[in-house]
Amino acid sequence: MIQHDCKYCRADEKELSPLMTHVTDLPASKVYLWKDQTYYGRCVVAFNGHKTELFALTPSELEQYMRDVALVAKAVAKASQCQKVNYAIFGDTAPHLHMHVVPKAPGKPNWGEAFVLMPSATRESDSVQAAQMLELLRTELIV
Repeated sequence: MIQHDCKYCRADEKELSPLMTHVTDLPASKVYLWKDQTYYGRCVVAFNGHKTELFALTPSELEQYMRDVALVAKAVAKASQCQKVNYAIFGDTAPHLHMHVVPKAPGKPNWGEAFVLMPSATRESDSVQAAQMLELLRTELIV
């Protein structure tokens, strides 16, 4: 079901492209690379249907969505060479089920703390770096 006022349901480039770049589609989700690369390789895994909570998914939807999230996390970990992957679901201001997959490493921003959703000092990757990460992720996420 599509919620017409939802940027994830509409895959609205006008709203999404300032924040993220579409990477690929998976069985239960769409994957986006976050443009602010404070956490190099940070992605968002947005559920395909309009749901706002994990508990609203059917058992098979939940299983497939979590498989997608795990696949993305594995790809992010490999591509970013991080030490740990953090996961977060918010949805207060974007009420659509989506999970942030955030690579973390010692000596990098917020190691040992929660990641910052919208850091005050953002670090957009240059076009070569962004293209490399997109290619690495797309290669890893071939299903």
